[in-house]
Amino acid sequence: MSNSILVRSATVSVSTLVLLAAMSSSAFAYDNRCAGMNKQLGQLSKAVKAACSATNAKDCKKINSDKSKEYQKVASDFVKEWNKVVGNSSAKIGARYFSLGKGGNGTIQSTQRMWISKGISTKDSVTFKVKELDGKLYVGAHVCVLEPGKTTPVYKKTVYFNKGDKQKKNKKQTQTIKVNGAKGKIVFFKISAQKPSANKFKYSFTTK
Repeated sequence: MSNSILVRSATVSVSTLVLLAAMSSSAFAYDNRCAGMNKQLGQLSKAVKAACSATNAKDCKKINSDKSKEYQKVASDFVKEWNKVVGNSSAKIGARYFSLGKGGNGTIQSTQRMWISKGISTKDSVTFKVKELDGKLYVGAHVCVLEPGKTTPVYKKTVYFNKGDKQKKNKKQTQTIKVNGAKGKIVFFKISAQKPSANKFKYSFTTK
């Protein structure tokens, strides 16, 4: 009798652990901030570092203007590498690039979209203005930076849309994300669903 109870108890415990592991895995999948595309990011990061080294500045952090010939060379080399590694067509699954000082737009549904700056930031501070255009999907908008030559982005800041009932009642939200420590680095903007849902989220963003 006692043996039967022990066996049954052990079975329940294992099942519970499996369920908890699955839940944790699912939660991680929807809250991974700037993770993903590590191989491609590594290749792009090396290309940017090489492009900066080939300029008179010799260092990404020493390029002070996005209108300079040095910056234009870095951006040009970045785009060539981008097209080779990632691509930027509307059908492409994965990251897309954007120009700092400009932005982008899109729609997600229980998915995520990573945007990568074309080249490097010549300013220490970068501000994102994110607009909700349609839909009520609960999403996180994350900003990270990546130092050229490295492969792991550094997380900076997150804002959320449609997190609770109060936010969902608002027809359209606009939120701002300001980050420091961006000079000489590649800037990432990632927008991702925070849980499975049939809802969608249509958005646009600008940077300055």
